[in-house]
Amino acid sequence: RILGAENRGFFEIFERIPLWTKEIILSLLFGVQMVIAYFLMLLVMIYEPMILFAIIFGLAVGNFIFSYIEALRSQKIAQSGNQDDSGRVKDKTLLINGGTPCCNGN
Repeated sequence: RILGAENRGFFEIFERIPLWTKEIILSLLFGVQMVIAYFLMLLVMIYEPMILFAIIFGLAVGNFIFSYIEALRSQKIAQSGNQDDSGRVKDKTLLINGGTPCCNGN
């Protein structure tokens, strides 16, 4: 399972939300991301080497963790046979629903 059964409830609820509400949620998350980015920029502009190294270390660790999670998902897709010859995912509903193509009507 790429996403377990315990996570399906969230996605089912998210699929029922109207498109305009999803866009508002995504816009608010983008705003939060920009606030954090500008705050980090201001911290770097203090020109304190330890703060700079802490930010770079934190970004590197975060990148490693989320890249590792994505690599695990890609490996799971490859093992499930849900890729075409070029390595792209054939059915992205497997990522969200955790189902199979036959059960999702594809």
